[in-house]
Amino acid sequence: MKNLDYEELIHLALHAIEKSDHHKALEFLNECLETNPGDANVLFLIGAEHAEIGLNARAIREMERALEINPALEVAALQLGLLYSQQGNEEKAIEVWTGLKTTTEDQSLLQFCEGFLLICDRNFDEAKIALRNGIEANHTLPALNLSVENILKSLEASANSSEERTAQNEPSSSVYLGAYTQSNLEES
Repeated sequence: MKNLDYEELIHLALHAIEKSDHHKALEFLNECLETNPGDANVLFLIGAEHAEIGLNARAIREMERALEINPALEVAALQLGLLYSQQGNEEKAIEVWTGLKTTTEDQSLLQFCEGFLLICDRNFDEAKIALRNGIEANHTLPALNLSVENILKSLEASANSSEERTAQNEPSSSVYLGAYTQSNLEES
């Protein structure tokens, strides 16, 4: 692969990501990183691939590094918040989403952050409205919409199951963003 240039490697990596060939994607992305160690986009993609295969601690480190290099990589910030939440670190997730909410001009990201923050506040009805508004405003990242739709489905399922438990006097478990599965990271 040493004969391939950077542009070819990126295209091959994206193709491998589309095919869910994580091994190949990581090979191509890591070679890109050898060529250009400060490429925030490549770090973000490596983080997404690591999340996809369950290496969430690595994914978090890579997303953090990507954002140190390029704080304007807003999708990485959104994803980092979701990874923190998935790892049970709600405080850091809130910090990331609050920061993104105050800096982004993208209405869809603003609504997604608002929705995730409302979930953290256990205000699920308002969260669903904000997340739906985010989907409606997002015309550039359709895969992100699919991921958020999965979160909405999880919220609905949890609400239905919570109602059933309440009717049966069973304790309910709270919903976190664990519904945002690792498989969705590569899509965003």
